Order: sequence, then C-alpha cells, then structure tokens
Amino acid sequence: MNSRIGLGTWGLGVVCLVLALLQRSVGQEIEPALVPSVAEIAGKLAETEARLARLNFVVDTRHTARSMQRGGAEEEPEARIFIGGQVAGPLVRIVSDVHWELRRDGSRRCFSISGSQAVTEVVGEHSAPEFVFFSVYDQRRKRGRSIANWLRERSDLVQKDSSENYFNSNGYLQPDRMLCGYGDSRYSELVSQRKARIVDPQAWEPGSVIVLETEPRIASNRSSFYHQLFVDTQRWIVIRLKAFGKLGDRHPPGLVSQWVFKDFQRDVAHDVWLPRYAHHWEFAFSTERQGACRSREHIQFVHWSLDEELEDERFSIDFDMREVPVPEH
Repeated sequence: MNSRIGLGTWGLGVVCLVLALLQRSVGQEIEPALVPSVAEIAGKLAETEARLARLNFVVDTRHTARSMQRGGAEEEPEARIFIGGQVAGPLVRIVSDVHWELRRDGSRRCFSISGSQAVTEVVGEHSAPEFVFFSVYDQRRKRGRSIANWLRERSDLVQKDSSENYFNSNGYLQPDRMLCGYGDSRYSELVSQRKARIVDPQAWEPGSVIVLETEPRIASNRSSFYHQLFVDTQRWIVIRLKAFGKLGDRHPPGLVSQWVFKDFQRDVAHDVWLPRYAHHWEFAFSTERQGACRSREHIQFVHWSLDEELEDERFSIDFDMREVPVPEH
C-alpha cells in the first residue's frame, strides 16, 4: 500500500514538473534573428564575387532588345517607345544569338549573329540573320579588335583596331560581369563605398531578400543618382538592381534603370548560382519624359560552362577577317 502511494506521488511530481517547464517555455519570447549589418552583407557579396572571379566562362545567350525604328519619332526615338501606356511609333525587335568566352584574366571573345523583326500584334518567327559581329580583346596586349558584317543587301565590311574596345563599352552585357556588379563597380563596392543603408530592416526574415539603398551621388550637372540592391540572403546574390536619378532639386527622383535576374540554378562543383534569365529596362531621364520606357532587353542564358581551359590563341587579335565564320543565309 505504501509503495503504491509513493509511486503515485512520484508520478504526480513528474507531471507538475513537465507542466511548469511548458508554462515557462510558452511564456518566454523567441528572440528575433539579428538583421545582418551592411558590412556583413558586403562581405558575403564579396565572397560570392571572389568565387566567380576565379572561373573561366563559356556562355551561350539569346539577347532580345526592343527599340524604336529611326524616323519613327521626331526626336529621342528610343524615349518614345511607351508613353502613357501607348506605343508612340514603330517598334523593332532585335534578336541576337551570342557566344561568349570570358577568361578570368580579363581576356574576352564574343561572336554574335543578329536579325531584326517588326513588332506587330501577331508575333512571328525571327527574321533571317542580317548582321554578324566578332570581337576579341587580349588582356596581355591591352588591345581589342572587332569586325562587323552585314549579310543581306549590304556587303560592306567594317574592321577596326579598337582602343575603346567593345568589351569596355558593353561591359554590362558580359555574363560574368553581370553576376558580379553594375558598370565599373562590384555589388560589394556599391554597398560598402556608397554608404548603403538597409531599407525596412524589421521586415527581414532569415534567408529572405533584404533591400539596401546607397547614398545619392551628385554629378557635375546637379543631377544625382542612387541604387537599390535586392540581396537574397540565403544564396548571397543580387536578384534585382534599381537605379534612380533626378535633375536638380525641383524634381523628385525617378527610376532610370532596372535589372532583374530570375530562375537561378546552382553549379554545385563551383558553389555558384547562375540565372537562366535577365531582364533590363531603361527609362527616360528628363523633366518632360521621366519614367517613359526607352528600351527593354531580355537575355536568356541558354548554356553555361564553367572553368573550361581557354587557350591564349582564342584571344589573339592577329587574325584574317576571312577566317571569321559567317553563317549561311
């Protein structure tokens, strides 16, 4: 009899202890996750950029751009594509299939075949190739060379030795640079050197997207620009970049450029994330037409190949222009 009473008392004590622990745990508030600092975010982005900088890239892309036909508007034709939601003139879709070879030392090679197509209500097939472009930049010699060839009625061939080479003037289109930064600045530099701040830190959750906004930079003509970077804090990549600008002090800032990267796939061997699509919009930057869409570009990354061996001969500028391949048409 006494043993039964002792066992019952022991069991009751265990139950009370469990209940007390449950009450205590329920009463405790879960500590919120610490929002990463701007310095920590810049450091993580720099780690991503360092992994990408160690690689060679061979990339095939399809680049689709829309622009206004010359003569479709009296002035600033590219700025009149969409105004007030209305098409302001004839549109042309330019489609380019581009093969990139990008070596980690800065040597570049690009071969592009382009065709244009009028944009109508019914989207037809892409037109036959009209234009071939081939460009090489040899980092060792600090020189580039470009050749352009019209394939249809025109037969003129343009050849030039370029000190202001294609790859410097079109850096934003190069897939490896696109992953790492904007213009001449890496994303980590935009964040750290332009005194970025975190927009609405209370809304951040671990692994979600965090938005940073850089301090405005004032140009000589009193215009100012700043950027917003949307950073995926699980993969530590930039998935969206917005640029804002304004003229003087009498006008509010407006969106002048936007990049969006989508559908990332992980390359496990090199621990990097690669997008399948990139979209780019440019908007008019003026007091009269601010916000009007000037151009749209859509890039499909058809194939990525990382860290292939790219020999020096691939980037030689000492070639005969007759050796540049021209497709049948």
